[in-house]
Amino acid sequence: METYVSERVDESAPNRRGKHIDQTGILLEPDLALGEIAVCNPSRCGNHMIYRARVKADNKYGEKSVIKYQQMLSATELDGNPRTILVPELDFEVDGCEDARITKIGDEYHIVYVGFVEGPNGGARIALAKTRDFENIEKCGIIGPQIRLEEAVEIFGEGRYGDHYRKILGDIRKTFPDANPWIADKDAALVEIGGKPGLIHRIEPDIHLTVANSLEDFASKEFWVDNFRNLESQAIMRAPEGIMKYGLGDAPIWIDGHWASTYHQVKGSEGPTLNYYNYDGGIIELNPNTGEVIAKTGSPVRVGDGKNEAVHLKEYITGLKGERLRTVKRVEFLTAMARGGEHNGNKNDSFGEYDLGGDPNTLFLYYGIGDKRIEWRTIGVPWLLRDLRHASNQMAEC
Repeated sequence: METYVSERVDESAPNRRGKHIDQTGILLEPDLALGEIAVCNPSRCGNHMIYRARVKADNKYGEKSVIKYQQMLSATELDGNPRTILVPELDFEVDGCEDARITKIGDEYHIVYVGFVEGPNGGARIALAKTRDFENIEKCGIIGPQIRLEEAVEIFGEGRYGDHYRKILGDIRKTFPDANPWIADKDAALVEIGGKPGLIHRIEPDIHLTVANSLEDFASKEFWVDNFRNLESQAIMRAPEGIMKYGLGDAPIWIDGHWASTYHQVKGSEGPTLNYYNYDGGIIELNPNTGEVIAKTGSPVRVGDGKNEAVHLKEYITGLKGERLRTVKRVEFLTAMARGGEHNGNKNDSFGEYDLGGDPNTLFLYYGIGDKRIEWRTIGVPWLLRDLRHASNQMAEC
């Protein structure tokens, strides 16, 4: 395993003790006049922000997801001119375009998003779109695995992923005996590893990094079949006992020589009449040479004191006997980050020159709250770097 040592923290910097600088706020709420039901899960690149919007639709679900864009005027203010840039129009995204992440490669912005199809034979698959100006968008199609669950279980065989998805398929078929959905792949972003394109993504329950020789390889089913045979070796963050799954929040950014990103985790319990899920997250540091996760914050980085805790409720009939299943979700879905002040244009930031304002020792974090709205909070950059370097938060192996 290659060793990577990141830069030491400047202990003399201001705010070095401050994890929680007590700044929080609402960045964006759904605009009912635009038919928005919810806005959530933003991604940021430079002064560009995209986010998922659930909007009313004339379908059997009454809604669909689209990706919208706004320019950031500051770290806590958008331009107020939302533009829809990705809408469901292809067969693999008919019920939604969801949870997009931006990476700038050369002069182009690469938007990796999830195309979603409802139903027992549907699923979530990763797709790619490109743009130079967030006005003219080119959809490039699916770049994630196009493998149905039954075939995936056969490829995985016995072991961590085979056992996990064998159970999922069995549970689905208790209600839909002939179901065979696509294996769900989500929470994806493009990166560059050793001069090659890499895709950070989530095959439950872990975060993986899959590296290819070219972007075109990601569109090949044969490529993914080969990678599924060695999927455990591609896990960069394995969910331990007690964590249902991990997922990447946004594409990594540079913070004083540290390649960092956000992650989310799901804890919960499932039963015949009640499912409870808790979504929160933190910040990870990755080795830029290998993509391996080498450290994470010691505890979840929450929005605040509980005043903004949001509960999302669903209740529906399930099972052959018509049991009523209640699902409760507490959601603080950490995704994007932005650093205050002049550091947004430093030499390590591939996003270019811009200034979102604020103290350069402040990191702004952006969350989807309760699958409803987008909020922000701040933490101290020196605190974050010190926490990542703390011995107890180092991760020799995930």
